[in-house]
Amino acid sequence: PLAPEILTADEVASVLAEMLSHEALERLAMEKNFDFVYETRLPEGQLARFRGSAYLQRNGPSVVMRRLPAVAPRLDALGLPAVVRSLISYPHGLVVLAGQRGSGKSTVMGALVNEINETRPSHVITLEDPIEFVHSSAQALINQRQIGRDVDSVATGLRGALRESPDVVVIGEMRGPLDVSVALTAAETGHLVLATMNAPNAARAVDRMIDGFQAEQQPQIRSVLADALQAVVVGQLVPRAEGHGLVSITEVLIVTPSVTTLIREGRTHLFGNALDTGRKVGMRTFDDSIAEAYSQGLITREEAFKRATNKDIYQGRNFQPNFDRPEDVPSDTVENPTEVS
Repeated sequence: PLAPEILTADEVASVLAEMLSHEALERLAMEKNFDFVYETRLPEGQLARFRGSAYLQRNGPSVVMRRLPAVAPRLDALGLPAVVRSLISYPHGLVVLAGQRGSGKSTVMGALVNEINETRPSHVITLEDPIEFVHSSAQALINQRQIGRDVDSVATGLRGALRESPDVVVIGEMRGPLDVSVALTAAETGHLVLATMNAPNAARAVDRMIDGFQAEQQPQIRSVLADALQAVVVGQLVPRAEGHGLVSITEVLIVTPSVTTLIREGRTHLFGNALDTGRKVGMRTFDDSIAEAYSQGLITREEAFKRATNKDIYQGRNFQPNFDRPEDVPSDTVENPTEVS
């Protein structure tokens, strides 16, 4: 517990000195930012884990903390489309979880790893910075490696993973072309690679993976990505209508032959057409997800209007979305999505 008074710079520095090792404090001083996980015992004996981000600013050191759940969430509890569960059944290839900061990417990743652990005898290697959800091996053997502590970088860890006989490789975040290149190599050589990245939609996620490379390399990377990519899931968290908790809104792109062609030809701007025509294989647009959440009363019309691409349909006061064609009716409606707080 903290006093209601604003902490001074010296007090924050003292807190950081208690939480961080000498090496971590040196990294903070050198890099000006440092992400970490802090563990402590609560008075009642329960282990509590926090994700922290320390940084320097005009008035001195600062730190943002958020508490991590004790265990990874179950996939059923997140209110995601049913097709998301099927993504872990791919024997190989790249599955990308995208979204902006705070959109729940790490939470979905933790739930997918938990699902693999409970249902699939396999070897899972994670590369995280830092480790958020701690997984105890059940059906799967899970080895979690923290960047900076257990391995120098994502790229180094991925290269090592190719010799460590994993079935599934989990990348906490792909941050540059080197990470993307090694992830594609792993996906091409018979591994299922699950990775997160910051991107507002599926088209931008694909573009960002390609744009990081030199112009002369991009045609080759585009071709490799077209063959290796299996799906892109992009999430948003929208305030619930009753005023507390959040609802998951998702865009799901499944890489069908037509999507493969679009990626190879650099026509990601046409992903919208592919999403509209791919509902039978589990694709959905943000507008599909928004309409479903609004029709169930989970979000307000104001939130639906603010986030929708096609805003015209939310202009009417008495609007209620309906799906005119049987194939457009979502078969994976979640009646009671879990609140995320």
